[in-house]
Amino acid sequence: MAALRRPLESLLASGRVQRANTLARRAPSNWGYAEVAGRFVEILGAARLTIAAGLVLDAQRCAETVAWVTAPGSIAFPPDLAACGIDLEALLFVRPDGEEQALHAIDELLRSGAFGLVIADGLPARAMGMAAQVRLSGAAQQCDAAFVVLRDSENGDGAGEGAGS
Repeated sequence: MAALRRPLESLLASGRVQRANTLARRAPSNWGYAEVAGRFVEILGAARLTIAAGLVLDAQRCAETVAWVTAPGSIAFPPDLAACGIDLEALLFVRPDGEEQALHAIDELLRSGAFGLVIADGLPARAMGMAAQVRLSGAAQQCDAAFVVLRDSENGDGAGEGAGS
């Protein structure tokens, strides 16, 4: 475990990866797309869908293209997102068959440079190891895209308890 901690600490020190609770403490009340562009952000807890919907809405207002990658544990419900004011016609939903396909899709979306915001919803924590996090955060930084992962808890599998989370 100590061997893994050193690379993580160096990533945190470089600013390429930040702990979600650190961002939340520093987040201004108008935290939006501009604040997360070029970063890997993990949103944990009950309000993750609300925060993600706000980011999508803000990105759409900034004329950014948005993709939402949903795994079987996804809590996104498109009619609820539309009720928040999100333009579903301008939101790409990607529904891969498994974890590997989800990671490949996220990688392709970020590296294409065509998406300003990519959300990964319902992807189990075990699927996104350190190597994948480094690769995907690098792609987000290179293309100035926001990469947001939604999880129900720090060690959670990403699955939600309800669509209203």
